[in-house]
Amino acid sequence: RLIQNLRPVYLEDLGLVAAVEALAADVRGGQGLQTSVAVSGTSRRLDPDVEMVAFRIVQEALTNVVRHARAKSVQIGLDYAGRELVIRVQDDGIGFAVPQTPHEMTHEGHFGLMGIHERALRFGGHLSVRSSPGHGTTLVATLAYGLPHGPDTLPA
Repeated sequence: RLIQNLRPVYLEDLGLVAAVEALAADVRGGQGLQTSVAVSGTSRRLDPDVEMVAFRIVQEALTNVVRHARAKSVQIGLDYAGRELVIRVQDDGIGFAVPQTPHEMTHEGHFGLMGIHERALRFGGHLSVRSSPGHGTTLVATLAYGLPHGPDTLPA
């Protein structure tokens, strides 16, 4: 399982959407958390590095939900918008006070958020987190991917 998590087979063989759906199913089955995945825009295969970073962002966001949020449900959105992939992970958990700077993220022990922030920056994107105690959390990460990778387009 450890090796599978390093380079998920679904991601390599079927792409980001299938890999995120499998990840959501694992969380649903293992944690009893209600999960849903919505895709907007035309999903397509992206550069393998972009797909891996996007997968890791969703994986870390779901890990945070499971570990900290005490949520009952989480919605995952993948929006293929123009030349950007917008990743949204929204839960109905307990929320938290969001650090305002990357320095505060590290200082306050939000290493997962810092990792997501750094991954998004690596691909010309950014991270936005909205939350407050008692009101759940919405994480939005944007990755610039430019032109699609390869000629094949997956059904939405």
